[in-house]
Amino acid sequence: MIHGPCGSAYRRSPCMKDGKCSKFFPKKFQQTTIVDQDGYPIYRRRNNRNVIEKNGVMLDNHYVVPYKAKLLLKYKAHINVEWCNQSTYLSTSTRDMIG
Repeated sequence: MIHGPCGSAYRRSPCMKDGKCSKFFPKKFQQTTIVDQDGYPIYRRRNNRNVIEKNGVMLDNHYVVPYKAKLLLKYKAHINVEWCNQSTYLSTSTRDMIG
């Protein structure tokens, strides 16, 4: 699934708020999937130079919406599934545990 076009290519897109895409597209290319400092995943996004034309605008992997192929085929619909696990270490002193 491809998001857009939006941004400078189509400023009247429904996702545009205050001159920017509210879904944060286009995304940057990324070599590997990482978790940012706020605990959000930044997915791998390859620069394979493939492009498609949508509404007269050429779009590449900057605009691909993440998807789960098994769910896409099973339900014949796009379902955006994101799962992120982050644990936080809580530190308490022995005095707090006794009293």
